[in-house]
Amino acid sequence: MHTKKLHSVLDQAQKDLTYWLKVANVKSISEFFEKKEEIRQQSYHNYNDVLEHINFIKKLEAKLGTH
Repeated sequence: MHTKKLHSVLDQAQKDLTYWLKVANVKSISEFFEKKEEIRQQSYHNYNDVLEHINFIKKLEAKLGTH
């Protein structure tokens, strides 16, 4: 049950990340990092929130052994 819930949280976190990448006007995480200075300066987007979200996903994946 615990693993199922973690997978559910991971799925939602990945969907949320997709949304934030769209807000940042990029198509991938690598493009996000390539444009990090530009994104950081955009008033409608909080770069640090996306970094925290990426780190959250990495922690979930590590717990689940999926990455």
